[in-house]
Amino acid sequence: MTARSVGSENSRGQDAGRPEGGQQLKERNQKTNPTSQPTNKTMDYIPAQLALFAVWLQNFATRVAAAPTDFGLTAADAAAITAQNDNFQAAYLESSSPATRTSATVATTAGARIAAQSVVRPYAMRINANQSVSDAQRTDMGITVRTVVPTPIPPPTTSPALIFVAATPGRHELQVRDSTTPATKAKPAGVIGLELWVATGLVAAIDPSSGVFRQVTTKSPFGVQFVAGDKGKVATYFARWLNRSGTSGIAANGPWSAPLSAIVI
Repeated sequence: MTARSVGSENSRGQDAGRPEGGQQLKERNQKTNPTSQPTNKTMDYIPAQLALFAVWLQNFATRVAAAPTDFGLTAADAAAITAQNDNFQAAYLESSSPATRTSATVATTAGARIAAQSVVRPYAMRINANQSVSDAQRTDMGITVRTVVPTPIPPPTTSPALIFVAATPGRHELQVRDSTTPATKAKPAGVIGLELWVATGLVAAIDPSSGVFRQVTTKSPFGVQFVAGDKGKVATYFARWLNRSGTSGIAANGPWSAPLSAIVI
């Protein structure tokens, strides 16, 4: 190893335990792995490299835990982020140490990263969409600062129309159309899918609040599965359109459909 590479490694080791801001994280990521870096503001700000992800996540979790309300979050949100960070950092420490690095600990770290990222990314998106959060705060958090604020997509204004297709043992097949354009399969502008709720009982339901969320579907026709205990019961469906991003930066729903009921065979 050359003197230059030894110095680089020592520098990384010293930096690993020091809190870093978003700009520092970006610069380190660009120097360490330049071929995978974003060429514009739309690329992912969460580092792909495991070591850099560990630093990014620690910084993100630490800043949220210190003042969650500054980012439009709650103490419960901060606790969820902290739990994921603690779990990942423990797994990463074990898999990166020569004494404990095995295929099992490496796999555990990979799983912990997936879990942490799936929890943290939605929070990062909420923070980025929060207009009360400054660009300086976003940079400190390691979140890409938007150069252009996207125009919010208004909530859907029309309701879906559910169509019963067929019943087979333990399964219903349904179709969906927009109530204003029943002759076409096209969804309304800005809509990404259908949010489906189902109430199962001895009689047909009349109110969506009696149902439970079952799935979001983007295709028509689609199927709904039931358990053996539902045989002979009446399934009542309620649905509403779901858009990409509402006025608060979070997906929004439209009005409910009329109920559709069918017996589970």
